[in-house]
Parts: sequence; structure tokens; C-alpha cells
Amino acid sequence: MGLPPKADYTNALVEFQKVIDSKLYSLVDNYADNFLEETEYNKESIFEIGFQASGNFGWGNNAGDGLNSVGETTMRNQDFNGISWRNYIPSDKMLMEYENTKAGDTKTDPRLHDAVYFSGDTYNNGTQVLKDADQRGDATIYYGDTIKASWKKYTRTYKTNSGYDPGGINYRMLRYGNILLMAAECEIEAGHLDVAMGYLNQLRNRKSVSMPNYPTTKFPFGSPTEAYAALMHEKHVETAAEEVRNFDLLRWRKAGKLTKEPLSYYQAPKFDLLPIPQAEMANNPKIGTQNNPGY
Repeated sequence: MGLPPKADYTNALVEFQKVIDSKLYSLVDNYADNFLEETEYNKESIFEIGFQASGNFGWGNNAGDGLNSVGETTMRNQDFNGISWRNYIPSDKMLMEYENTKAGDTKTDPRLHDAVYFSGDTYNNGTQVLKDADQRGDATIYYGDTIKASWKKYTRTYKTNSGYDPGGINYRMLRYGNILLMAAECEIEAGHLDVAMGYLNQLRNRKSVSMPNYPTTKFPFGSPTEAYAALMHEKHVETAAEEVRNFDLLRWRKAGKLTKEPLSYYQAPKFDLLPIPQAEMANNPKIGTQNNPGY
């Protein structure tokens, strides 16, 4: 799995501060604009991978493959799409992480419905209602109701009823929201809890989000432990399905920041390293016969 994360908070904060101080980037008013085709390369985007829809059901960018050498497409639309393959779905833990009035919170976090489709939501430019029968795979129990939930982020369902065409929505590798989250973590490590709280509240103050500021009843901010709990929550809901959580868990687990292991199937130390391929062990006597722990 590579080298363990260094968690070099001091030097990382220097670099994050450069981005913040530059004023080159800022949060977009509408959280969902970070994941739509029409709002690519916006003021929040720092680095994104460009894709271009093919207009048919093929992938690639080579002449002769039927795509007339169009820009590279992405399979994410089909993988995530509830009316397509639905290979990836929001976990129950993910769904319950969002603040919700059904759980006694002051407000339901609007980012939930920007990130996730539930049966009953409209799609295809608001012209159709999403039904359980429209979505593949299993249902789940959500606050007592049996429903199907599918990712909305990075899918074209918001403007079409076809889920099988490759997508052209750019993948935002790094956006200003991520910078604020990472800077907040560094500031917690430095003991600057007020600064860290200010960064997290910027995300919650985004015009389309407008969630109550920290500290809240559920997430106080009076100690580093409480601040970390708020940070972990905020990062979980802000970056859901953006493929950054694994790096966080590796870092937090190694540093002892996790008060509870979030992955029920995790086994230490087995899952800390990948197995050494048997062929490599056979070809290199210096490796020996002992594989990594658990294998």
C-alpha cells in the first residue's frame, strides 16, 4: 500500500496557507456546481481531470475505435449511476453521517441531496420521478423506511434518463474546499482551534449549504479531540464519493486519531500491507519465505 502517510502538518500548513492567501480560489455558492458538467473549471477548482462525452456508448480516445478521436470519457457516470450499473452506492454509515432533522438536528444538511438520489427525487431536468424500480441493486433501511439510494455526484442523471452513456463530467482532483479541510486539520494539530473552526465554518456557510456554525450541540469544539470529531464529520459529508477518504483513514489510524474503527472488516496488522506476490518471493531469496502479516 506504499509508504505510510507522514502527516507533516507543519510544512503542509505552509503550503495550504499559500493557496488561501493567494485569493486565487474561493468556494462556489452552489455546492453541486463542483460535480456538474456545465460548471467545470469554476473558481473552486484547483486541479481537475478533463473528460469529454463521446455521444455514444464507447470509451477511449484513439482513432479507429468508433469515437472519432474525441476527448477521453469516464466510466464514473455508469459506475455511480442509480439507473445504470450502480456499482457503487452510499453506505448506510455515509447516509447517517449527514445531519438530519429526523435525528434531532437543527437542519438537514443540503449536501445530502446534492450528493445522493433517493427514491422520490426528480431527475432528467426535473421531468421524471426516481422510483425504486428505476434503480438497480439492493435497498436499505433509512430512518425506518425501505428505500434505494444512489450517488448523484458525478452522474448525468440530473439532465438525462439514460445512465449507460460514458460521462464527460470532469473529475475535480483538488478543490478549494479540500484545502480548507486540510488546513483545518493542520491548525488543530498546531493548537489553533479557533482558526480551524473558522475554516470548517466557511464550508458550512456556503450559500447553498448554510448549516449552523460550529460549535454545535452534537459537535462541540472545546478540545483537540472534539475538534477532530467535527473535522472528521465535516470532511466525510463535504467530500463524500470524492475518493479521498482512504488517505484520511490511513493517516488518522496511524496517528491514533480514530476513536472507533470506521471499517467493520478492517484487520490489523493484515490490512496495513498488501501481500507480497508468491512469484516475487520465489524469485528473490532475500525476501525470505515469510509473507506480510496475515497472509
